[in-house]
Amino acid sequence: MIKIGLIILIGISTSIYFYVFKFRKSNPIQTKIDTDLLSNYITRTIDLSKCEFKSNDFYREIEIESGASAAMNNLMGYEDKNVSVQRINQTIIVYKEIDDVTNIQRTYYSGIINKDKITVEMFCGIKKNTKLYINPNNPDEYHLDTKSIFE
Repeated sequence: MIKIGLIILIGISTSIYFYVFKFRKSNPIQTKIDTDLLSNYITRTIDLSKCEFKSNDFYREIEIESGASAAMNNLMGYEDKNVSVQRINQTIIVYKEIDDVTNIQRTYYSGIINKDKITVEMFCGIKKNTKLYINPNNPDEYHLDTKSIFE
């Protein structure tokens, strides 16, 4: 009985691993959609050393114990055993440039990167450049490629 349960557990774990790490990374349908969307955009190569890095790190409490166990911990004076503190790292890349046509400074923001600021700066120092895709019809619609920085 224990052997059957162990075999099922290993099978489920293997399936989850292949879905998360193999299928999602190389999903050709998503890659084609991304390529098609960005193919009409103006592509610029930006120097990551000219970018600014901003971070918003915070802590969040996650409930570990609830119900009777939590009540017992509270009665015994161990309230801290009911929660765990988790650090959340959020960093964005900010790129500023002066538009050649309008002579107005534009600021471009990446999406949220779930890594600490030092790690992002290190990867950007290694990578040196990335792509900025700008919609020619609406310059406020853009995409700063952060995926290639961490590949």
